[in-house]
Amino acid sequence: MRSIILIRHGPTAHKKRGWLSAAEAARWLESYDSCGIRPKDPAPAELLKLASAADAIISSDLPRALESAERLACGRHVVATVLLRECQMQVSPLPLRMPLSLWHVDITVRWLFLLLSRNSRARAELQRAKTAARWLIGLTSLNNCVLVITHNAFRALLLRYLNTNGWLEETRWRKYGPWSARVLTPPHASISAASV
Repeated sequence: MRSIILIRHGPTAHKKRGWLSAAEAARWLESYDSCGIRPKDPAPAELLKLASAADAIISSDLPRALESAERLACGRHVVATVLLRECQMQVSPLPLRMPLSLWHVDITVRWLFLLLSRNSRARAELQRAKTAARWLIGLTSLNNCVLVITHNAFRALLLRYLNTNGWLEETRWRKYGPWSARVLTPPHASISAASV
């Protein structure tokens, strides 16, 4: 059955504690993209089972996604692409020192505001997600099951465009955290599965 499995990468090895200024939080955000996942954190058995059924494994080229894909691939070929990278996040230039957890809130709120504003940066991210969704749909015509390892915010945009093209979420594994997954099928597969 044709399907696209969207997986968020595993837990990052990047750690930072304490109170940070906006400049320190921005540096943390930059260094996050160059970090892989925790070395001793195995891929969940449920995801390894999903991955074993995949005909193609596609990943963001950022280290945390690529290392996750390699753990899921178990030696099979992984195609890495910049197209599936995380959305470009930014830290607000607030004159405060805050714990990293509050900077996470700031980054998320700023990203949501950016999406709502539809400025040129938001439009570029939305267009990239649309392009990626079309590409992934095309891949399913050659590879029945496509496993995609990407990032949380970008996965949300991919889901939006895949849903717009009739792809429906059949299965959800975990909510939004590391190693969470969404299994999507095309419209005709969802209708036939529901009617059985």
